[in-house]
This record gives sequence, C-alpha cells and structure tokens, in this order.
Amino acid sequence: MTEQHQQPQQPQQPTPNPGAVPPPGAAPVGATPPTEMAPGDQKTMGMLAHLIPLAAMYLSAGTLGFVASIVMWALTKDRGAFVAHHARNSLNVQLTTLIAYVVAVVLAFTIILIPVSIVLALVALVASTVIHIIAAIKAANGEWYRPPLMLELIK
Repeated sequence: MTEQHQQPQQPQQPTPNPGAVPPPGAAPVGATPPTEMAPGDQKTMGMLAHLIPLAAMYLSAGTLGFVASIVMWALTKDRGAFVAHHARNSLNVQLTTLIAYVVAVVLAFTIILIPVSIVLALVALVASTVIHIIAAIKAANGEWYRPPLMLELIK
C-alpha cells in the first residue's frame, strides 16, 4: 500500500491577453492605484492647484479657471489628504466665482442693473484672485486653509 502525497493545486492566474479590452469602469490591465504623494509634493501640488486655475482664469477672460480646477482636483483627489483639500478648495473658489459671473450676466440684461453687474463681476474677480494667492502661499507653507466666503459645493 503506497501513499501518494498530492500537493493541492493552486488556481492558475489568467494570463493577460494583450489585445483584450477591459470592461467599462475596470482598471486597465497592469494599472496600479494612485499612491499618496510625498509631503513636499503635496505642498507643491496644493500650491499649483490654486495658481494654475488662477492663470487659466486670466488667460481665458475669466471663463476657464473652473476647468483647470476640475482637472487638478481629478488628478490629485486620491493622492493625499492635503493636496485633495487644496484642490477641492480651489474648485470651490472657481465655482463660486462662476456663479457670481452668471448672476452678473443675468443682471446685465436689465439696463438699470448694468452697473451692479459690472461691480459684481469685478468684485468676484478680485476676491478670487486674492483668495487663490493667499491659498497658494498657505499650501506652499504646508498650512491647511479654508477660503472665507466661498460656497462649499465640493466636499
């Protein structure tokens, strides 16, 4: 009577098919989840999360700053709490500014309120500029900062 020792078979891992397309919503084959940035990188990206949308806002006559903020937030939201905080604040500043611009345009359609709309647009532009600069300095120094008077639309 001979005893046979069988080792349990390990399940075979499927080999990736180079031509296969992953199903919608699945991570690409070989993709790794984003890792948390180093603290110094988080401070730099937090600062850029404010300065890039500010530059985009001025280069596009105030219309595309929020797009730059969305891109920065999407790229950094999973890369660390500090950089996600500043990217989210930048997006909230830009969305609040966009809302003020829309209100100013609506007010401009009434002849009597044209001066009010011009003042509102200028105040929104100056306020968002000052807030972005202060927030960029705070981020570069590694400080957590929440801009005053801004709607918290993205949490």
